[in-house]
Amino acid sequence: MKRFLPFLTAVILLTGCGNSSATREFFAMDTVMTLTAYGSNAENAVALAERVILFATIPGETKEHEQMLQIAEEARIMTGGAFDVYYAGAEPDFGGIAKGYAADEAARIFRENGIKSGLINLGGNIYAIGSKTNGKPWEIAVQSPFDESKIVGTIKLADTSASTSGLYRRGEHIIDPATGLPAHSGLASVTVVCKSSAIADALSTGFFVLGRARALEVWRENRELFDLVLIDDDGAVAVTAGLEKSFSSDGGFATVNSGEIGIFLDGELLHSVDLNAVTEPYDLPVGDGNVVRIAHGEVYMLSASCRDQICVKHAHLSADGRRDGDTPIVCLPNNVVVKWL
Repeated sequence: MKRFLPFLTAVILLTGCGNSSATREFFAMDTVMTLTAYGSNAENAVALAERVILFATIPGETKEHEQMLQIAEEARIMTGGAFDVYYAGAEPDFGGIAKGYAADEAARIFRENGIKSGLINLGGNIYAIGSKTNGKPWEIAVQSPFDESKIVGTIKLADTSASTSGLYRRGEHIIDPATGLPAHSGLASVTVVCKSSAIADALSTGFFVLGRARALEVWRENRELFDLVLIDDDGAVAVTAGLEKSFSSDGGFATVNSGEIGIFLDGELLHSVDLNAVTEPYDLPVGDGNVVRIAHGEVYMLSASCRDQICVKHAHLSADGRRDGDTPIVCLPNNVVVKWL
């Protein structure tokens, strides 16, 4: 059975879960929150997690707020100021990071109480503890920012978090700090998948302000830290390479790779290059009679020493997200392979 919570920007698919569990639903930070834990100490874990979430909303100078300010500063630097903490007088407004921080704290409580399978759903911020009790990853569904009754795709998660920002029910509520006006960047929705829910929360907001191209630049610089699902104003969906196998969509999607490719001969790496950093095209001889053309954002086999080049299974890779997801260039008789790193 799949249970959808339509008021969320990202909803949970609860399937294949065990019977020893505790669930608590409550209202905080202007949203309905749900904590679900599986294990012998589940009741205590959800009770303590609820308490730590509610404590994070209390105004004033606390250790928690100092930690949030530190994380917010990291996100501000990473996004070039597109994410920043707003001050109402002397008090900081943690609206763009509080749910993520609370999800991280709830996850910490779960683990300290021996919970190896659980789900923390704070309304757009989801943290998956371990896998489901049947060993399969948790699944969350990313809703369409244009019609919340429809789902754009699903992401499989295990021991990580996902945060979504976009139009959705609250409309144009994300402000561009540079203008003081609602952000219009060409993006309708941003989902960030990251081990830190606080970072994911802040970055999803910042990337919504920055837009697709700049968000992908930041991802390429930090691709081991997080991955993205981006939905443009025209409905086009793109996911970064780390999510290619865990994201699925009936409507299709483009995969955005890092831009870094490797050229192999007989299984040995001969050359690697970031296609996005190439300024002038150049040709690279590979083995006997094979030439690879490398240009800004693309690479292809210029020539191969086999007859009619019929050995080349795929002849072009592009760092443009709308055309990525291509299979590697493979020249079997000459054992030449060009693929993403």
